[in-house]
Amino acid sequence: MLVRFWGTRGSLPTSTTAADVRSKVAQALVAAQGKKFDDLEAANAFIDSDLPISVGGTYGGASSCVEIEDGGDEFLICDLGSGTRTFGLDAFRRIGEGRQKVFHIFMSHFHWDHIMGFPFFGPAYDPGCVKTARENQR
Repeated sequence: MLVRFWGTRGSLPTSTTAADVRSKVAQALVAAQGKKFDDLEAANAFIDSDLPISVGGTYGGASSCVEIEDGGDEFLICDLGSGTRTFGLDAFRRIGEGRQKVFHIFMSHFHWDHIMGFPFFGPAYDPGCVKTARENQR
């Protein structure tokens, strides 16, 4: 089973600021002090293996959208926050690689931050895609 977080932010999506990027670059340069990278592959390997995700990556910009991959060829999505746009773009790529155009959508609740991505969810506009939806029944 594979879980992908396309959005984890709270009520308001936000982008990384220039100050945040600058801080990450400075931290990475300090961590790489004395190292030489012959190419981008070596630099990326350093980022992946030696830097914490807080420096070498990012998280938290988009609001709630979680994909659960169970090894099948259908999609299972929890919530449709702003991360749904990016998920939809990636889903189109994977459909081109043989995945089914079937999307099972589980909604935890209908607050704005959990539905705001729906208008930007490309597969919703593809008549060949099958969409099923369920709300949490507490």
